[in-house]
This record gives sequence, structure tokens and C-alpha cells, in this order.
Amino acid sequence: MSSKTLGFVVVDIDSTLADTRQRHGKSPHSDPEATWLSYALLCADDVPIIGTVRTVQMLFQAGHTIHIVTGRGEEVRDLTEKWLIKNGIFFHSLTMRQKHESEDHVEYKRSHLLRLKKHESLPALLAIEDWPDVVEMYEAEGVPTLCINPRYRSDPQAHWDLMAKKKAEASTL
Repeated sequence: MSSKTLGFVVVDIDSTLADTRQRHGKSPHSDPEATWLSYALLCADDVPIIGTVRTVQMLFQAGHTIHIVTGRGEEVRDLTEKWLIKNGIFFHSLTMRQKHESEDHVEYKRSHLLRLKKHESLPALLAIEDWPDVVEMYEAEGVPTLCINPRYRSDPQAHWDLMAKKKAEASTL
């Protein structure tokens, strides 16, 4: 393994490193009684997305700094770290959503990318992500991005568009 770090890579977990299809029916999008915490607590049963895992392993072995930035809450850090270790995913930092961080997923990830750009002495080499709107944000910030399609729907953005439409309709009532 090279001791020289060439750049940093930002990686998502859910539906990017981890195949979350086994818990889709248990998300707040599908089950009104569910919470994001109850959904995240089921992460131990996720299987790895092998292509993405191997890509991150190769980038780590080549000497790049791996920063995992996930929307999972801090409450599931132990489960998340165990899952990452069990699946051979090595990283330099793991950023998890804090209770006070309520911005949407794009702004959450943008704020952490900007923090990394400010504090890292190396350039952002790559981002690996599944949500098209987050991919667009990374690219707008000048970071080439590998978009993973977890195949749980043909258009991952369609869900968020539907949620925005429902929210807008509810606010006019």
C-alpha cells in the first residue's frame, strides 16, 4: 500500500455500499409508523454491493483518503462501524447525521463536502453516491461522481419528487 495520499474520496453507505432493499418496506416512505432510526437499526442485515466495496478498497489501498458521509443518525454508529469492518471497508472518517442537523440530504452532504475541502490539504478526487440530486450537487462543486443505481426503482429521484409534490399539496390545504 502506498504511504502517499493522492486525494480524498467521499462515499455514501445506504444503497451505495450497502444493498438496502431488504429494508425498503420499513422506511418512513413506505410505513408511516416507521422512523429513520428504526430503519437504520436494521442495517446489520444489509449485504454489500460488491462492485462499490471493491472500488473503495482499491482507492484506499492506492493511498486515497476515504471519508464516509451518511445520512444515518449517530445513534447507529456502532452498528454501522461493525458492518463496515465486517465487510472489509476501510476508511479515515465516518460522518453521521447529528440530531441538530435537519437540512435535506443535499445540503447535509454539501456542508460536509465544503468542510472537507476546507480542512483537507488534498483535492477531492471522487464522490460515490446513489441519489441523483446529491450527484448533481457534487458535480456542481467540481467533484467527479460515480452514481450507483441500487435498482430499487428505475428513477431514484422520482420518490423525492413525489414527496415534494405531496408536501406542496399539503401546505395548500
